[in-house]
Parts: sequence; C-alpha cells; structure tokens
Amino acid sequence: MIKYLFIILLGLFSLGLAQELPEKGDGLTQVDRAIYFEVLQWPAYFEEIFKRTHVQNPLDDGYIEVFPLGEDKLIQVQSYSGSYQPGMFFIYYAPRHRDIIYLALPQLNQTERGFQVSAALEVAGLSDFDAETGELRIFSRSRGMGGCGHLAIYRFSYGAAWLKAWRAQSCEVADAQGEEMILSPDEWPLIWQE
Repeated sequence: MIKYLFIILLGLFSLGLAQELPEKGDGLTQVDRAIYFEVLQWPAYFEEIFKRTHVQNPLDDGYIEVFPLGEDKLIQVQSYSGSYQPGMFFIYYAPRHRDIIYLALPQLNQTERGFQVSAALEVAGLSDFDAETGELRIFSRSRGMGGCGHLAIYRFSYGAAWLKAWRAQSCEVADAQGEEMILSPDEWPLIWQE
C-alpha cells in the first residue's frame, strides 16, 4: 500500500513541476490564462492591470493568442483593454528546451532630431500574425479615428524580435491631408526597412 501511495504522490509532484500549457488554438479562457500565468510567470503587474480592465469570468476569453514559430511559439498576452486598441506583451516559448523569453520589441520614436531607437516590453495596438511568413504586424493608432500612428512589422529568430519594417504618419501630416487623409498604414511613409 505504501509503495502505491508513493507512486501516486510522485506522479502528483511531477504534474506540478512539468505543467503543460493548454493547446486549444483560439479558445483559451481565463482559466487557461491562469495556467499560462503560473507556467510562464510573467510580471504580476500585467495580471493586475488585466483584472482591473476586464470582467473576471473563468469561461470568458483569456485574451491570449499562441502563434507557431516552427517548433517554438510566440505567445501574445493582452495586459489591458484600451479605448481603441489594447495593450499587450509577447513571450517567445521554446517547449523543447523550456525556454521562456519575454520579448522587448524594437520601437522607433520620433524626436526633434529624428528617430530614436528603443525597446518596449508592452505595446498598444492591433496585431496580426502571418503563420506562413512568421511575421507579426502591430498597427498602433495615435488617435481613435486613425490616420496617424505607426505600423511595425517584426520577425522572430533565436528567441528575439527583429524589426523588419516601420511605417509612420504624424497626426499633423494626416490633418494637412484633409479629405485625402491616408488611413491605411501600409501606404504611410516607410521610415525604416531591414
């Protein structure tokens, strides 16, 4: 009897150490989010913001998306809901090696002297992932009606995010365009390209 009890306890202990991430595709709930949070251990600050800006119902959307990167995964986690675009952060997860990397996304910030390069753990915008190319597009609007902001395109390798292209249009330029305002960020000036 003690032998079987030891085997059962060992099995329970192993489950706790090697907890796997739920593999559901698009249907991750807030229950799944709690598991992701426990396994990936992102900063509690992001989870506190999420709880303040979302209704807490275990069966509601967990606001996590998992994108394939070969054997690895890119995990997008929403941190807050915004007026017209959410805040989010990204984790590079290599299940085979159990590598968890919080990605700092390269950013270009316009200053009086030109553009300054920085990196951000959290970004606000609307994202779109292309599974064929492995590229992530993040469109960040500077105002609700659009017409200004930036479009960043990223690629991923070696557990890092690389800026492939950056398009931007200021609100002053957009307003000067009047009725001919360019709303599509794909038509905005290309500021940088890999």
